[in-house]
Amino acid sequence: MRMRLPIVLVASVLVSACVVTETPVVQACRTTRDSGPAPSMGEFTILPSLVPGVEITHASWQVRGEKDDGPPVENLYLSATLRATRTVPQEEIAVVYDTPGSHAIIDDALLQENVESYNLDSARPFLVADSEKTAWYGKQIQASYRIGPNSALSYCPRTVRVVPRSALALALSPELETPQGQAARLRSAGTHSPLTVIMDSVVQDRSGLGLVVGAALNTTDSTLRDMVVGLVVVSDSVAGNDADSTRHADTLEYRVGDVAPHSLAPFSGGSMRFREGVTARVAYHATDVRGREVALSGQRPRHAQRVVR
Repeated sequence: MRMRLPIVLVASVLVSACVVTETPVVQACRTTRDSGPAPSMGEFTILPSLVPGVEITHASWQVRGEKDDGPPVENLYLSATLRATRTVPQEEIAVVYDTPGSHAIIDDALLQENVESYNLDSARPFLVADSEKTAWYGKQIQASYRIGPNSALSYCPRTVRVVPRSALALALSPELETPQGQAARLRSAGTHSPLTVIMDSVVQDRSGLGLVVGAALNTTDSTLRDMVVGLVVVSDSVAGNDADSTRHADTLEYRVGDVAPHSLAPFSGGSMRFREGVTARVAYHATDVRGREVALSGQRPRHAQRVVR
C-alpha cells in the first residue's frame, strides 16, 4: 500500500508581502455603455457545474500593480467560492476560468483564501457536506520599472466553472464530445489502435510547470477493460555542447479503467519537465503490466529511465 503524507505549505511562502502601488484598468472590459474609466476588477459569469454536489456561488477577478523587493509587477488575482452538499476530495475537481479558448486558466491546486497554511494532501477532502471554501489563483501579467494606468491584460475575464479534474480535456476542447470533432482528431492522429489518444496538451498550472491533459477514444465496438494510457516523453540532457547531449525516455501513465464502445476516456495529471516532449502515445490493459504497479495518474512508473541514442 502506498502511503500519502500530508504536505503543508505556509501561506507566507507562497504569497509575498507585496505593497499595492497601482490599480490599472483593463481596457478590454470597457463597453459602449461605460461612461467612466474601465474597471480593474469584476465578477465572473458562473457556468453550470459539471460536478454533482458542488457549485460555485461567487467568483471575481482583479488586477493590481504591486512591489516588493524587486521591480514592480502587475498580477491578476482570481477567486471562486465553492459550496458542496457532499464530501469532495481535492483530487476530484478543478476550477476553470475562460474556457475554452486561448485565455483558459486551470486551478487544480485550489489553495484556500485567507488561511495561514495550505494542506496539499490530495487524499484529504477539500469540502465536506454543507460547507464552502474560497480558492484563489494568482498570475503575474507583467514586470516593469513602472506599472501604468492601463493593465497589460489583453482580454476581459468572463466565465468560471467547476469541472471534474479527470475531464479537463473536455473543458478545454468541448468538440471532443462531438462525432465531427472526434473524426477530425482521429484523422490527425494517423495511426489508430483500439484505444487511440486523440488529444494531449500541456497547460501551465499554478506552479509554472506544464499540467498534462488529454483524451483517448475507444475505436472498437467492444468495451475495453481496465485500460491504461501511456504518453512516452523524451528529454534532452545537454552537458557542455550538443555533441554531449543524451536523450532519456520515460512514460506518464493514466489508468482510465473500462472504456465503453466508441466512448471517450479523458485523463489529466502529471507534468512535463524542462526540455521534454511527447514522442509516442500508447494504450494497454493494466493486466499487461508485469513486475510493477501501474503508476498513479500522471506519474511515472518506478523504473530506470531508458537512454535513447
